[in-house]
Amino acid sequence: MKELIKPQKLAKLLREYREKNAVNGTRMSQQGLANRIGVSYSTLQRWEYAQVRISPMMYRRLIQLEVIPS
Repeated sequence: MKELIKPQKLAKLLREYREKNAVNGTRMSQQGLANRIGVSYSTLQRWEYAQVRISPMMYRRLIQLEVIPS
């Protein structure tokens, strides 16, 4: 099965998204992004540390929410 996105690439995109969506100079928290996506903090943390691969369903959700480019 072809990998949708490499864990390291996803981690970079998530961190960039949190940086771009800063409020008053403060980067969006991992918890804030986890809430927006609808996953637990620990899941988002594992994605940002490139520890796990993302499921096809969550990959589509991140695109739909414009967290990552299509």
